[in-house]
Amino acid sequence: MDRTINSILEEYQIAPQEFFRLEEIGGHKQYHLEGNALEHTMLVYEAACNMFPDNWEMQRVALLHDIGKIYTSIKHAENDWEYPDHSTCGALRGILCKFIPLNDPHFVDYQWIIRNHIKPLFWQKNGVNVDTNPWEEKRLDKNLANLNNLRKLAICDLKGSHSVNGNDELIEYLKSLTF
Repeated sequence: MDRTINSILEEYQIAPQEFFRLEEIGGHKQYHLEGNALEHTMLVYEAACNMFPDNWEMQRVALLHDIGKIYTSIKHAENDWEYPDHSTCGALRGILCKFIPLNDPHFVDYQWIIRNHIKPLFWQKNGVNVDTNPWEEKRLDKNLANLNNLRKLAICDLKGSHSVNGNDELIEYLKSLTF
């Protein structure tokens, strides 16, 4: 990536002060071997730029998908961190508005995608049925594009995660889904 992180944050109107705290959060010994949460976020962002070359909003949400880790991360040992409820925390209005304006027209969509960005990682194991998933919100019944964007962000998230198990099989499964 030729641009600096600061210039990227400025372009997407994301306040950098707290964003850079992602650099202090280490990886998980099984799922995040890429170093720290900032490195992971930038890999996810790069994958989103490739998958969504003309979708500024999805590139922006890729930068914000793990901001909840700033507030929820627990270090057990070197390269052994956990991030309980980071997706829920990152979607809280009081947290998200630290990074983007509350009056942003896509604010509610950002919240929904950030809150749910982990769920597609379990679809293969549990199966996915849009009509019966208990976590599904009513507003998606009318907008399957958001569900499809969630699926694509999950693919970017997997591409930005270096796992001891590899992610190729789950990526292929998510690519095969259509909504």
